[in-house]
Formats: sequence, C-alpha cells, structure tokens
Amino acid sequence: MITAEKKKKNKFLPNFEKQSIYSLRYDEMQQWLIDHGQQKFRAKQIFEWLYQ
Repeated sequence: MITAEKKKKNKFLPNFEKQSIYSLRYDEMQQWLIDHGQQKFRAKQIFEWLYQ
C-alpha cells in the first residue's frame, strides 16, 4: 500500500522515461553497457536473445 508519505517522497525523484531496448542500435547498446560497467560483448548476447 502506498502511503501519503511515500507519494510525497517519490515526488522528488527524477522523472525518468523508460526507453525500449528495441530502439537501441547495436553500437548504442554496446556503449550503454560499457557506461554501466559491463563488457561490450554483452551487446551481442542481448541482440541474439532479442532477435533469435
């Protein structure tokens, strides 16, 4: 259950918009993964999972 206090607290969080993984090109996904501490070969794995 969401309380009034939680609603108030969440009001101050940044408003992030989710991006579809399908909207990323291969090179963009590689860079995103590197920026988030992963190795770029993960992009190949993810693309294979998505488009198999």
